[in-house]
Amino acid sequence: MTLHRSITEVSSADWNRLAAARLPDLSHEYLAFREQREPGAPVVAALRDACGLTGAVHGTRATAASGLFSHPWKMLTGDQFRRDSGDDSRREHERLIEGAGAARAALADALVVRAYDTSDLLLSGDAPENERARTALALLDALRDGEASAVVFPFVRPQDELLRTALAERGFHSGCLTAASTVDTGGAADYAAFLASLPSQVRRHYAKAERELPGGVTVTEVPLLPNLDRIADLETQTLAKNGGPADFEAVRAARRRQAELMPGQLRVAGAVRDGEILACAVQLIGPGGCCVLAYGCDYTAGEGSIAYHHLMFNEPVARCVAQGVAAYRLGFEAFQPKRQRGARVERREMWLWLPDTAAMAGAARLLDFLTGLNSDHLGTFGATA
Repeated sequence: MTLHRSITEVSSADWNRLAAARLPDLSHEYLAFREQREPGAPVVAALRDACGLTGAVHGTRATAASGLFSHPWKMLTGDQFRRDSGDDSRREHERLIEGAGAARAALADALVVRAYDTSDLLLSGDAPENERARTALALLDALRDGEASAVVFPFVRPQDELLRTALAERGFHSGCLTAASTVDTGGAADYAAFLASLPSQVRRHYAKAERELPGGVTVTEVPLLPNLDRIADLETQTLAKNGGPADFEAVRAARRRQAELMPGQLRVAGAVRDGEILACAVQLIGPGGCCVLAYGCDYTAGEGSIAYHHLMFNEPVARCVAQGVAAYRLGFEAFQPKRQRGARVERREMWLWLPDTAAMAGAARLLDFLTGLNSDHLGTFGATA
């Protein structure tokens, strides 16, 4: 077992052999890009035999600058996952946060294992199940024995029984704060057949998105690098509108780096009129799925969020069907509009481990409390276990 300071220390061919036909956000190229964007230090555990890599896991240390979904303490203590449950719940939440004070520093510096909306191990598909289980345990041991003050898998898929069993065996505590939404796109002969398979109330939302296209606007794929400045400008406008860090140069540099690292995985759908891109959606796509990384829009055109629903739902779904990609992944939260477009909502489990017994107990109580609130909330959206 070897611990690396970066995925770049691991052969991309070896890594992608394990990630082949899996989720595009588990590819060597995408994780190398994430290392440049996440503020914390990366950690990679890799297990090899004479034939090469047999198991691996990629994580990043949380920092104060980490985003909400990459920072376990922020997830456990913020208001979002209390789900507006009332004053009594707020007071109980505050009491449990105070009681978990010993866990604060550890979780604020935790090693977090996550991709776009999952927390996975990479294991050889050719190995017997018992060998895969041993490899999973060895990878978890390497993470626990490393320098991190805590280890958190925040988005474990409930059907990943091998990982869940290994986490439980190594003393991780589990709960559930959120869910991810997916439109299943496999099996349809074409986009028309996919739409025909949907309930009528779902089809109406796709038809409405078509009608929302402004006059003269068509949606088509646009090349990234020749339009880099325009795409970065559109993304920056949307970030500014939503109160985000509107840094044009940072967005531009990120998209250029992605184009260099993963030219075959990145595509941009644009809403175009008279040769001008008015809005865009940047997609990550591969055999195992597709997800939209960003939406951008020219709000100076005076037409609001141009083609938003078309770019975020219709176009990527149609692209998945055309390319035989079985799943369009829509990420976390905002469950209702995604369900209206035929998405299924699937719970994600947070599994956490802290070496200090008292800190672990406080964190577990906090996670259990929020799990109770989120169980009811997610159930209203039909979230599956």
